[in-house]
Amino acid sequence: MLGVAGTALAQDSYGPVRNETLWAVSTKVNAGRSSTTAQMAWALYRANPQAFDGSPDKIRPSAVLQVPGAAFVSEVPAAQAYAYLTGRAAPATPQPVAAAALPPGPRLGPAAPVTVAAAPAESSIVTTALGSTAFAGSAEQGGALAMRQSGRSAEDLYKYLAPLEDRYAGDVDYDYMLGSVAYDSGHYSQAILVLQRAVAMKPGFAGARMELARAYFAQGDNESARREFAVLENDNPPPEARRAIAEYKAAIDRRAAVYESQLGGYAELATGYDSNANGQPDLQSFLGIPLDARNQATASSYYSLGAGGLVSHPFAPGWRLLGTGNASYRSNPDATFVDSQVLRLGGAVEWRPNAYEFSLRPNYTVSLLDGEDNNTVTAVDLAAKRHFERAQLSVNVRSGQTRYTEDLEVLDVDTLLYGLAGLYTMPRVQYLGAITFGTDDTVEPGSQFGRDLAGLRAGAILDLGRGNGMLAAVAMLSSDYVESAFGSRSDDQLIGTLGYDWGRWRALGWSVRAQLNYIDNSSNVALYNYDRIDVGVSIRREFK
Repeated sequence: MLGVAGTALAQDSYGPVRNETLWAVSTKVNAGRSSTTAQMAWALYRANPQAFDGSPDKIRPSAVLQVPGAAFVSEVPAAQAYAYLTGRAAPATPQPVAAAALPPGPRLGPAAPVTVAAAPAESSIVTTALGSTAFAGSAEQGGALAMRQSGRSAEDLYKYLAPLEDRYAGDVDYDYMLGSVAYDSGHYSQAILVLQRAVAMKPGFAGARMELARAYFAQGDNESARREFAVLENDNPPPEARRAIAEYKAAIDRRAAVYESQLGGYAELATGYDSNANGQPDLQSFLGIPLDARNQATASSYYSLGAGGLVSHPFAPGWRLLGTGNASYRSNPDATFVDSQVLRLGGAVEWRPNAYEFSLRPNYTVSLLDGEDNNTVTAVDLAAKRHFERAQLSVNVRSGQTRYTEDLEVLDVDTLLYGLAGLYTMPRVQYLGAITFGTDDTVEPGSQFGRDLAGLRAGAILDLGRGNGMLAAVAMLSSDYVESAFGSRSDDQLIGTLGYDWGRWRALGWSVRAQLNYIDNSSNVALYNYDRIDVGVSIRREFK
């Protein structure tokens, strides 16, 4: 059942618009006229530029639209009007229609809702005046299905289907397929307009409405996406769809939080097994000197607890202040001498002008080992990020000081690191990569722990559907020590990570992850050769 905000015949205005698209309004207003829906939509857009946020697919809520006369509507041919609406042609900026183009009569307010039992009684042929056959069962649909079954990309399908719009626009089956592949291939504006048509013709088509909501979200139109997801949620969707809707709504809330103060936190529990909890070599002696048990590889199960929070406060357009804090505890029953407690406090100033993002993040970390003070780290991180449609590129600089307790001062270093990182997003996978280089400069005279660093990391995050995901990453770190008691020291460390996230409970604030980490530290000094396997499961609960 569909509630119609205003009667479509014999009126000089329509509105106020209530959660409707331009195509839906045009379909109602155009009923009984000789013009096409595309002509009416373009005429309404030209006649009411103040009712849109710069685009036909962004009609303002509660807008009242002036309905032009027949001569004005038919000024632009149907094919040209459709080209303007879809962005295939670039018309001049719409100007308010002259008063003579409007029918006489008083301005009308909202009419009493009218209930209809189905989509407007106008076939796709009448709606567009451009097509002559149904898409379902056609050779073109068969060709598209064959391409999909053969594994052709969404972009290939889009290029195949888009030229058929003049023939099939307004056919729900065609619009749904074109809108879906337009979304999958990143043509979000086109997807929105096409899926608006499908929903206008068949309001109960949940699949088309879901794709429309996702396209709005991808385009950054949060409120339109929230509106469509709310309609879907009210229709009592199946559990999987309800979970997906809840996740999208949560993501919209997170976006909105960028522009408003927020307070959030988390608690986490993890358990697992570490084959080398203290990160030491598998040796009993070195250069004929027996090694203490604490300096030999020791395996242990472990459990850890963690909690943290974040407060965010925007104070000017594009600017916000952040405060963060977290604490963690890890117990190793078979290697209690490396039980650790860590407290981290941080802050940030962020500035986001358009597609760029800049941040300054001071932070402070206190680490305890077996209940005793071990070291503190004071650092400042600078970052500049550029957002693209499907990618991000960032440059990072870190300056820090690591200070150990009095008996371990020989380990003190001043750190300066530079990094370049990138992220590329596709419909089902995200690729990430980073390059890091820098130095640890010793503080104490005679210290042998100064080094030059160079690192590389690459990985991918795969969306497995139903909220599940997998992470695979590999990193390499090369350390050349400036001085060494052994003449020279060079370490090459290989780190591999494989993780799996269960998304079933994410919409409820829970996340569950299984992760495997492998570390192989290869050194020209046998005392620093070791490998390590850490496998565990973590459960996290997030709060707002």
